[in-house]
Formats: sequence, structure tokens, C-alpha cells
Amino acid sequence: MEVIVVISTDKPNRQLRSRRIPFSQHVRVSPSNGDELRSEESFDLSLGGLFLTSMVPLEVGEVVDLEMPMDSIRFRSKAMVSWVRAIATTDDRPVGMALKFIGLNQHQKRLIHRQVINHTRGGGQLKIGTPPASTRNTSAAAMSGSRSTGRSASTSAGELWLIAGAAAVFVTILLLAILL
Repeated sequence: MEVIVVISTDKPNRQLRSRRIPFSQHVRVSPSNGDELRSEESFDLSLGGLFLTSMVPLEVGEVVDLEMPMDSIRFRSKAMVSWVRAIATTDDRPVGMALKFIGLNQHQKRLIHRQVINHTRGGGQLKIGTPPASTRNTSAAAMSGSRSTGRSASTSAGELWLIAGAAAVFVTILLLAILL
């Protein structure tokens, strides 16, 4: 029996959906508005959806049909663009769009879950959490290239809580060592 322990400050209902793995595949994207079929590269995958790198992301709210290889079959699903990142902040936060799966059946959910399990069994790490709001650039200003203000996107709120907790433990141990 394999146990995966995850430390996260996400709410429980968001935590499962936010467990992402690196997932690099060519994805065929067919917008529902009849626009031309596109081929994009996936960046990561979760039970809730996937992130596609794209220099020309679709509009937030647009529904698409996806097709990509998964295991030994062609995985097909409907998805909706949930947010767009217009500016790459780091290598692990590229320009592109987040797609939320719509109406997955149990078989599709099992396929995705199997991808996550196989990745972790092979020694891979889970990516935990959702991108900070500062990277969810969906406004016209963000699409034109202006940077949003706010704290750096390289450190999430969850990471800050973990750092603060570790610092508190360190200080407590240090004080005990001094007093004893």
C-alpha cells in the first residue's frame, strides 16, 4: 500500500483538484466557436484540468474540445478556459491558459488519476496549490503586456506559511537549547 503525504494550505475540496503533475503532450484544441483547430503543448495535468503553453491563448470562458495521448489511447474531453497567464513569471509559470475539464466520466477520471499515481511511483513530485492571483492575468492590460502589481509570484501564500511555521519551530528549539 502506497501512502502519499501532502502538506498544503488549500481548502480540502480544492486540494485534490490542485495536485498537478508535469505532463508534456501535444494537445489538439478545437474551439467550440468554429475557429481553426490548434495544436498546443500541455505543461501540467490534474484531475481538474490542464495548463497549455500558448503564445496566443483563447478567451477566458471559451469551451473547447481536447484530444491528447494518455496511456495507450486518445483522451478526449470538453474543457473551458478558466484563466490566462499573459506574462511568464518563471520557467515553471509559462505563458498560456488553464483549462478546466467539463463533464468527465469515471473512466476519464481514472485515466488521469493513473497518470498522477504512475508519476509519483516513478519518483516524481506533485505540484501543489493553485497559481497566485497575481499570475491570473486576464485583463486587457495584461494581454497587452503590462505587468500586474503585487507581491512576487515566485512564492505562494502556502509556501510562506510553511516557511513561517518552520521558522517558529527553529526559534522554539533554539530557545529551549539556550534555557537548558
